[in-house]
Amino acid sequence: MSNTPHPRTTSPAAVSQSVSTKDTQSTRMTESVTPLTYTTKIDKITTSSPIKECPYGFVKFDTSCYLFGRHEMSFHDAHLFCAKHNSHLVHVDSSRENNYLKNHFKTMHRGPIQYWIGITDEITENVWQYYDSGKVATFYDWSPGEPDGTQAFDGNAVADCAVFDPYLDFQWRDEDCSPYQVSEPVCEISQ
Repeated sequence: MSNTPHPRTTSPAAVSQSVSTKDTQSTRMTESVTPLTYTTKIDKITTSSPIKECPYGFVKFDTSCYLFGRHEMSFHDAHLFCAKHNSHLVHVDSSRENNYLKNHFKTMHRGPIQYWIGITDEITENVWQYYDSGKVATFYDWSPGEPDGTQAFDGNAVADCAVFDPYLDFQWRDEDCSPYQVSEPVCEISQ
C-alpha cells in the first residue's frame, strides 16, 4: 500500500465530532439555512439534461466528455491534472464506454502508451474504488491474471492503481502508484 495521503482524509465521525463541538445556536442556524429543497434542486440540475458541449480539448461520447493527456505523469499527478481541468480520472462504467476508449487509443496511433484509470485499491487490497469519490467500481476489464498486486516489470513493487495496457490490447492491468511510475491521464466530465 502507498503511504501517500489519500484526498479523503476526514471521516464521517470526525465531521460529526466537529459539528457537535459547535455551540447549539450556530448548529440551529446552519440547519435552518440549508433547506432540503436546495439539495433537491442541485440534483435536478446535475442529472436532468445531457452534456451538450464539451470544454475545449475534450471529446464527447454518450453522456461524458474526455480529455486525453499528452504527457506521462504519476497517478497522483494525473488526478491533479484532471482536477485542474474540472474533471476526474476516467470512471469506466460499462463495456460500451470501455470499448469506445480502447478504440480511441488505437486510433490515436501514439505507440505503446499506458493510460491511467481512476480506480485504486490503495485503501483496501482488491477493493477497487474510484479515487476521487471512494465509490466501489462495478465494471472491470482486467487482462487474464490481473489484478495480481504487483507491478509488471518489477515484481517487488505493489500495484494499487490501474492502467489501460497497450501490450494487452488495452485491457486493464494493475500498476504501481508511486511517483516513479508514469502513464498518461484520461480525464472525464460525466453527467
